[in-house]
Amino acid sequence: MHHMQSVAINVLEEYHLMSLTLEYRRECRQSNLVESLTSSSHANRKADVVEFTHLIRLQCDKAEIVRARTEWQPKLTTHLI
Repeated sequence: MHHMQSVAINVLEEYHLMSLTLEYRRECRQSNLVESLTSSSHANRKADVVEFTHLIRLQCDKAEIVRARTEWQPKLTTHLI
């Protein structure tokens, strides 16, 4: 079985979602078992932007159901004096 993971908690706390692209590949049925995988991408255009590829696929034959790409930008911090 493959390791399941999502976006790391520090990304959720320190970044905001800048872009989301969804590609629907096929349908699935209620009885289908699926896997959810996330991997980071090192091909970002800007040094401060973090990119991830998200994949939901059928467990039985690994056929992709949905592929998504997200881009995260650091949250601006404001310092109160």
